[in-house]
Amino acid sequence: MRPVVFHYEGLARSVCIMGDFNQWNTDTHCMQRDKQGWSIRLLLPPGPAHYAFFLDGKRWELDPKALFVESDGFGKYNSVVMIE
Repeated sequence: MRPVVFHYEGLARSVCIMGDFNQWNTDTHCMQRDKQGWSIRLLLPPGPAHYAFFLDGKRWELDPKALFVESDGFGKYNSVVMIE
């Protein structure tokens, strides 16, 4: 497992991260507000991690800083980070 820190800098009342690492659960990995916005540190296995931010309990948003985006096969897209 590798430590990975995710950041979200947009405006929101709450931000959670969902992805293949938590079965796309929208409320198990909520981020903490800090001076730069929102952040969370997760331990993830090496390889690709597909994810998105879930804002204010109702809105799905891609990571604008993600280097990779991939189709989910259902008409939406996910941010992707490669964990080394």
